Amino acid sequence: MPTHSSQDTKFKIERPDYISISGVKVVAGMTVQNRDLNLTTEQKTDPAKIEIDNIPGMGTVTVRWIVQGSGKFTINVDSRKGGVASR
Repeated sequence: MPTHSSQDTKFKIERPDYISISGVKVVAGMTVQNRDLNLTTEQKTDPAKIEIDNIPGMGTVTVRWIVQGSGKFTINVDSRKGGVASR
């Protein structure tokens, strides 16, 4: 089940889904459009919290961060319809 319906995405009724990372300093954050061709779209504002219009049902969304430092980090996915997941 997708996190947003087509009408919701078209008219931007609900807020987008957020995928964020915490525990490290984020230099850049991006959404991967095509892994094979290494095509990405960088998010300029607040790179630690990436906005995703929709996570498709039975599908995936790939994000990539360039971080500085090392140590433990946490990935959070926050969706109005799908809830919150952390790992």
